[in-house]
Amino acid sequence: MGKTLDINKALNKANKYIEKQNFDKALPILEELVKKVEESEPYKDDDYTEYHSFHEKLEGLLYEEFEKPIKEVCNISEPISDLYLAYGTALLGLEHKEESKKALLTALRWNPVHPEIYLKLADWSVMYGDAEDVRKYASEALKWAFHMKDIGNCYYYFGWYTYQKEAYAAAFGYYHLCSDLGDGDRKFLSDSEQIMIAIQKKAEPPTLEEMEKYSIQYNVPMAYNSKIVDFVLKMGDEAMADYEPRTAYYFYSILYEMTGSENVREALDVLEEDHGIVPDVDM
Repeated sequence: MGKTLDINKALNKANKYIEKQNFDKALPILEELVKKVEESEPYKDDDYTEYHSFHEKLEGLLYEEFEKPIKEVCNISEPISDLYLAYGTALLGLEHKEESKKALLTALRWNPVHPEIYLKLADWSVMYGDAEDVRKYASEALKWAFHMKDIGNCYYYFGWYTYQKEAYAAAFGYYHLCSDLGDGDRKFLSDSEQIMIAIQKKAEPPTLEEMEKYSIQYNVPMAYNSKIVDFVLKMGDEAMADYEPRTAYYFYSILYEMTGSENVREALDVLEEDHGIVPDVDM
């Protein structure tokens, strides 16, 4: 292993440009950072260890729990996966077809469970791939998603996919779910929803029963991965048993975000009161 890399400050600057869609300003910064990483090669897998750059704690735990890697997993401190995600995003924004996909696949190698990477690959597929690739990447994102904004954003692509299949009622249903849960540009789908309403000649999305039928018919998921809920609950309970209140709070917060359970909310309230935990600060 070589020396560690200090890329956070420059990456944050580039991401601010990306948020404003100033991809041409972000790209030179990211190119310099990528060059720095690739020239130094600070982390290389060996016979005993595989190195990853997980975005947050739960991602690494989910990877080990569900992928069952043979080697020891080392989560590095440098946000290399986030770097390549930003790099691929800037390249895609500038319509660099091949380079953008290569960068996004590199991001995925560093973090194979981050929903945002899969959703950006779905963006790439909307532009350059086909409908089945969009469905595939969005489905993979939903498999790993545990934040509601990521789950909501997956529904955008399911709406896009079913629209391409001329399943307009299903598309309206998924767009409606995205509008409720998604974030950023994907959340505000008023134009798309108006189209769906006009086609359906009704202002209400399909019922849950109807959506479940569409889900089976078009092989498009409806709900998040329930195995994640079970795993997060187990991890929270284990942290409580080990007298690790802040760790328990982290897992229970995610559990509450996914389920809205009042019992979990009460457990969070107790942890806040008994241990002085401040939401979004001590987590």
